[in-house]
Amino acid sequence: MLVTQNPVEILRQYILRYIDEDPEEFVRKFAEFKEWRENPPMLNLKKERKRDVVR
Repeated sequence: MLVTQNPVEILRQYILRYIDEDPEEFVRKFAEFKEWRENPPMLNLKKERKRDVVR
């Protein structure tokens, strides 16, 4: 019988292992992620005009 784990539990275990291995790196990466969430990069959603496309 195949036992599947809850995806949330798998992620939790991964994060805890990551924190145990290198706590300083985890804090740095989390700060980068938090900054990105608060101020995400702007996407360029403008459509190209036909005359601007080089053939």
